[in-house]
Amino acid sequence: AKTTTTTATATAADPPTPIVRPKTGRDMCKSLLKISFAVGLVPAAVLLAALLETPAVRELDLETLKATPFSPQAPSEPSRADATGGDFGTAVPEGFGSGSMFDRIAKYYDITNRFMALGLDQGWRRALVNDCLAFEAGDQVLDLASGTADVALLSAAALKTASGEAAAHSIRGVDPSVEMLREGVVKVEASKMADIITLAKGDAQDLTSVQVLDSTGALGEPSAGIATDSINKISMSFGIRNVPNRLKAFREMKRVLKPSEKSRVCI
Repeated sequence: AKTTTTTATATAADPPTPIVRPKTGRDMCKSLLKISFAVGLVPAAVLLAALLETPAVRELDLETLKATPFSPQAPSEPSRADATGGDFGTAVPEGFGSGSMFDRIAKYYDITNRFMALGLDQGWRRALVNDCLAFEAGDQVLDLASGTADVALLSAAALKTASGEAAAHSIRGVDPSVEMLREGVVKVEASKMADIITLAKGDAQDLTSVQVLDSTGALGEPSAGIATDSINKISMSFGIRNVPNRLKAFREMKRVLKPSEKSRVCI
């Protein structure tokens, strides 16, 4: 008997046998870098859009606003201000956005804010002052949530430019945080604007009483606040988000604002 053995030989038409190499640390690093790059594209795109965005002023028609129903909270959500008592309520003493919270971070607020906003906050404040408030000679200005007085200082410079010389105490900055205001006092004194700017502790929901800080940052006794129909221009840069009951704050703005076509509220 004859045994025939057939041996299969590879030909040119046969596919090559793939060589599987185990992934090395370098391969894994490359994969992680690709994933990180893809994930990082989204926040980078958002950041780029923010950097390229130009602040715009949107003018709201008063008659339209009067005819528009407005509710600061949903009906089922109790007002934080109502919980503190009083017709207008008071600024929340504790918790996020309160005066005491800002007291604790006052010394680091400016530098932290610049870092977190990449300096964009300064451009937004300038747009608020230069593009919205439209200062004229003789204007009386109220800066709510004045904090460390950035907007008050910009307003003083703009008012002097518009009128040649701003009247004494023509700009009042009001904020519930004493420590933030004390930082503002230092900046106001350094800028030689103390004759124009007055800083006081107060509540945007009830401006009938305030406590003025002197040049050393000492807090005075409660005194008469902002009189009815006494203000031409009101600014509030970012603080509206921390007001417990915004409707009450808007009512106070309306009370102190002079009834004139040239009067403005810029938020």
